[in-house]
Amino acid sequence: MPTLVLKRKKRQPLDEGQAVVRIDAESYNKVLEVADETGESLRSIVSKMVGFAYENITYESEE
Repeated sequence: MPTLVLKRKKRQPLDEGQAVVRIDAESYNKVLEVADETGESLRSIVSKMVGFAYENITYESEE
């Protein structure tokens, strides 16, 4: 199964509430297409995609 490879960088997590994340037009259109096909909200689709990506990440060490 393919994996998503990212380099490690630390950021401060939120304690509660919501965060705004900006994405480019190409990514937005992909999410919009999935939302239109499924009838689910953009928020729901993005949350599911992020959850899936999170579970399938491989971290690459800096050398």
